[in-house]
Amino acid sequence: MTYDEDALEHKTRRSIFNYIKNHPGVSSKQVQDIFGLNKSTFRYHIQCLEQAGKVRCEPFGNTQKRYFSTERPSISLDRNTDIDFDSLPLVQRRLINLIKQRPGITGPEMRSYLDIDKVGLNQNLERLEGLRIIVRTKNNGSGHSGYQFLSESRLGEIMYKHLLKRLLEREITEAQFLAAKRKLDQLRMKKGMEI
Repeated sequence: MTYDEDALEHKTRRSIFNYIKNHPGVSSKQVQDIFGLNKSTFRYHIQCLEQAGKVRCEPFGNTQKRYFSTERPSISLDRNTDIDFDSLPLVQRRLINLIKQRPGITGPEMRSYLDIDKVGLNQNLERLEGLRIIVRTKNNGSGHSGYQFLSESRLGEIMYKHLLKRLLEREITEAQFLAAKRKLDQLRMKKGMEI
């Protein structure tokens, strides 16, 4: 039996693989701690997964390693767009994947997962925000803003909240609010979105 056929048969190894798939860039130490594995047991399972082509390893720092699933990310931009996900740089695809899996994740958290410097991270986040793929969220109590994937339904929700806030702050009239809400509802119905 080949490694590929055998790799996910073992319960612990399958759990490790699923964890890596759902937490891209996780360190070996994090996986060992979560599953209560010693280094040699972890090394055995991760080697089986690497030899089967299920995960890949990237060096991080002087001695650490980060692990990623080799399966193509199951990311859909979830809306009509001229953006081809595959044409985005690898780091931006990883950022989108990480943000979709961990809504509200902060910049420092992303840097720890992806081993990217602050300037590089900010440039890539600004690019994704400019493409309206992600949105910055309010401070989550850590002193840092979080980020969320901006699906059409999320965009509609943000627009609706923004309109409501403007109405409550008397920046727009009730008639203006209702007109804008009708347009938003029409778009939502046309696209089958839920708000």
